[in-house]
Amino acid sequence: MFLGAGGSGKSSLLDGLMNVPLRMAETTVVADTRTVSFQWIKAADSCEEAWKEHTSSDVATRLAAHSRCLSLSSERAGSYITNWDSAPAVVSFGLAASAVAFIKHQVRGKQVSREHREKVSAIASTAYNEIIKEAKKHSEQHQGKHNPDVVMHIWDCGGQPVFLDILAAFLTPRTMFLLLFDASSNLEEMYQEKWHHNGKPIMGREQNITHLQLLIQWLQLIHCSLIEKNEHLLLQASPSSNIIPKCPRAMLVGSRKDQITPEEVEGVKSQLQSACDYASFSEIIVDKLLVDNTKAGKGKEEDPGYQKIRENITEFAKSLVVDTPLAWITFRQVLQRVAEDKPILLYSEVVFIAEQCQIPTEVVPSVLQFYHQLGALLHYANVPSLATTIIVEPQWLINQLRLLLMPDWFGHRPQHLKRFWKWFEERGVVVEGLYQEIWKDCELEGGPQALVDVLLHFDLATEINECPYDMLSSRGRKYFMPCVLKVKPKSESTENSEPPQFKPVREAATLYMCFSTGYVPPGFFVRLVAHMSNQEGYTPLLDREVYRNSILFKCRDIDRIIVSESLESISVRFFRVAERNRHNIRFAESCILLQRELVSMCKNVRDWMSCVTSNLAFPCTCSQSAPRHFVVLEPGVSCESNLFCALHQKYELSPQQRFWLPSELPVHPCIEDGSLTETEMKLVAKRFIQCGQGD
Repeated sequence: MFLGAGGSGKSSLLDGLMNVPLRMAETTVVADTRTVSFQWIKAADSCEEAWKEHTSSDVATRLAAHSRCLSLSSERAGSYITNWDSAPAVVSFGLAASAVAFIKHQVRGKQVSREHREKVSAIASTAYNEIIKEAKKHSEQHQGKHNPDVVMHIWDCGGQPVFLDILAAFLTPRTMFLLLFDASSNLEEMYQEKWHHNGKPIMGREQNITHLQLLIQWLQLIHCSLIEKNEHLLLQASPSSNIIPKCPRAMLVGSRKDQITPEEVEGVKSQLQSACDYASFSEIIVDKLLVDNTKAGKGKEEDPGYQKIRENITEFAKSLVVDTPLAWITFRQVLQRVAEDKPILLYSEVVFIAEQCQIPTEVVPSVLQFYHQLGALLHYANVPSLATTIIVEPQWLINQLRLLLMPDWFGHRPQHLKRFWKWFEERGVVVEGLYQEIWKDCELEGGPQALVDVLLHFDLATEINECPYDMLSSRGRKYFMPCVLKVKPKSESTENSEPPQFKPVREAATLYMCFSTGYVPPGFFVRLVAHMSNQEGYTPLLDREVYRNSILFKCRDIDRIIVSESLESISVRFFRVAERNRHNIRFAESCILLQRELVSMCKNVRDWMSCVTSNLAFPCTCSQSAPRHFVVLEPGVSCESNLFCALHQKYELSPQQRFWLPSELPVHPCIEDGSLTETEMKLVAKRFIQCGQGD
């Protein structure tokens, strides 16, 4: 998987690895996928690794390679195909039992006509027989002498900021990541979006992040999303099987080395070493190197970095190779042939194809999950509307996302949808009228709504019930997608700016979310916003300018929340804009309720990033010379607790900070008989003095 900022040269690097001439590539939007095989070719008494596009003619070679352990006669083929002892153990851990049961339930409810079943079975049977025939012929010609060829499914991913969030829908642990950056740029400078369209460079908005920080964010995303899941699989796998290797892995590759001096090359390497070597994600990095794009695929003149990249990928790919049943390989090839004109298949159709390949029905979910992890197809078994649908060509789903994210390049903007596009681009709201139109040719069984369900499943969107006045005329569902919004400029503080059009009558101190990693995990903020938007009583205010890294919420009519993101933390400003409210909830009670709900929402988001822990905290200024640090609010802490900062200095709460914490006695207890004891009166009076003015 090729990742990195837009314009860093990901597509050009791939061309160089494939030994094709360097070209001015169009900017990749979301991703381009292709299947590549590399083989060991004898040349000048030495083995050289060559890459080439994987075609249907390679199928026979792959199947014939199994002849060293299997005769392809019909007698032997059947006995091997039904031997499932050699099935990769990895697949049994990727699919929850509840998901398998759900799929079976859905299939039972969808009866396929006999005519359709016979048609699919006939096509699959013909394709299966052709593949076996080709493999037998190839095996006889080469007398069983084959070097195994390794097949890679390459994802050349776009560098748009939104893809940093969308990537979660496509991540699998069986992946080598190549993270590209422009070595000719100053890594400490702010990153600016860069595009190439119709051969012309287009400069976009400047982001609140440096080139180096953006590179690190990609590494953080991979590490937070995958490393613990993979370790979890390793623990469950049989120690003797050695089926699941330590993965994922990543390489850092700097492009345009020819545009900087040797001294600058060493300086870039030193920067990478300082930023990565002691970070938690360093364990997934296998190499850091720079390459000259102009010397790709030029034989002896080629930059040696290209061959080093090929060698690293080759070794990693070899470590991923597992003994796979012949029927599984044949099934995958038959599936591709059947789906040449139909990228989407129903689960029932896939079962018919599996029957022709002599794969038991109960094994089909595991086979699909195996190829999903390889990036060869997409099967979202845990998304109800897609559980019985298999996307045989991943590029199809990518193309659908392109229609929404980049309509000027891959679609069109009908005039009658002009206001819908404006709402989407400026306020992150996609209305039903918009996605029904752009995805009207969607071939999924659930129609365009199934694509929305994918976004909902990965917390990239959330349905909103209360919308701005100008959107009321649009009927149907409306979804909020914060990941598509522009970033608030760094010059405009997201933490201390005045609330727009609101004058607080009471405000608590700013509360912060800190993370065990020392940074906000990529994708965490937009998912937190999605969870908050989905909570009862919380409504994102979208009737004015909205930013991806700073969202204003309405809470119970008279309260407002500004949630903002920086590289190191997430800040929460909470204030009240009117004295009276119909809910009769006092401000201090609202603060404590919000604090508890924030803890719950963070826990739900962390389910995607199980190796990350988060805490609520206040900033500490006990030492001006010390780096910024926080006072962590541990579970059960109250206003009377002794608090200490990270430097072990005692911390005194301000009156505004006390709003967030409970006291020995609730600030405003519910009094059944209308009276207070003398002790209770003293505690309440003390609490009122500590909090400043009373409610």
